[in-house]
Amino acid sequence: MTKQENQFKTLHDINVDQYREKKGRFDYLSWAIALRELKKIYPTATFEVIKYDNKPYCQTETGYFVEVAVTVNEVTQSQIHPVLDNANRPIAKPNCFQINTSIQRCLAKAIALHGLGLSLFAGEDLEQYDEKKTNAKPATQNTINKDYTIKVEPQPDEDYWGDAVIPEPNFDFEDNSKPKKDEKKDKKNVNDPATPKQLALLRAKGVISSTDVVTKAEASILIGNILEKNNSNK
Repeated sequence: MTKQENQFKTLHDINVDQYREKKGRFDYLSWAIALRELKKIYPTATFEVIKYDNKPYCQTETGYFVEVAVTVNEVTQSQIHPVLDNANRPIAKPNCFQINTSIQRCLAKAIALHGLGLSLFAGEDLEQYDEKKTNAKPATQNTINKDYTIKVEPQPDEDYWGDAVIPEPNFDFEDNSKPKKDEKKDKKNVNDPATPKQLALLRAKGVISSTDVVTKAEASILIGNILEKNNSNK
């Protein structure tokens, strides 16, 4: 085991759960406790706030950043941290206090790169995805009941129907959730209400209103008239 691997294991094995603190939804380790525990094991450890143009922060088009480097036994780990508020959102125009707070957060994370308290930050980069829960958009459908579903299409203009070729429809729909009836019995039920698809076609044509109710036999006659009219206009 190398010197670096040995000191990482030493620091990683330190249990800091008793020092775990909560800020909003996030767990964190105070920079002061992290530095204290580090100095207990490696008293010669040092840290440095990296400066940009003699400033303790870096300003970019995407926001402000700070950087801290921690050296333990000649092994240096550097951490870059964005300037964030308490909800972990970027601050567009941070003040000196907010920059200093981010430097302290950055210090704690730089120490964690050496092993101390590293487990506290596990999964932190996935927090943003937990908040973005996408809901699937429902299909454009109007559910009549559990057995029938009609897809609602945009209604065409009147001229469309004169030029359209309407295939011979099959309006003898079967309710798959119930046992099939034999043909002789079906023919006797001429007073059964029109099927949802028959009603949708007649309403789209404007033959009946949304509140009109017709039987299956009546709907078949009306649809036959529509087909005959369309054929005669060709």
